[in-house]
Amino acid sequence: MARRPSWRAIGRHRTYTVEEAATALGVHRGTIRRWLKVDGLEAIDGRRPTLIHGSDLIAFLKARKPAKRTLQPHEGFCFSCRQPRRPAFGAVEVEVSASGRLSYLALCDTCTTTMHKKLGKGLLPALEARCTVTIRQADARIG
Repeated sequence: MARRPSWRAIGRHRTYTVEEAATALGVHRGTIRRWLKVDGLEAIDGRRPTLIHGSDLIAFLKARKPAKRTLQPHEGFCFSCRQPRRPAFGAVEVEVSASGRLSYLALCDTCTTTMHKKLGKGLLPALEARCTVTIRQADARIG
């Protein structure tokens, strides 16, 4: 999977040509031109060389970034599906460490891959309301 260009490489008060923007972001010149022509990135004017204001480029890149979604207490993130998923059969295993930290273990409802998540103690009642929870004590550490 390709890396997303980071807006942090762009100066807000600077203008960029297509080549300079491509170099700063680590993408091909054709990508910048496609953003200008098709995807709605605004140029300063229609003259040559095409100049792009840094603040417009930053706003464009931030708008393209997908919004983060926080997981519900009963959901886990499946790395195989690359999506937040519910546990298979509504069954979750919670392991309590010696420090009192909770670890969530469940199978993905779609692909049955193991999902892991760290939980705070306060989220256990919300988890128990939505799933069948099995609590087990973690093994003691050697030392």
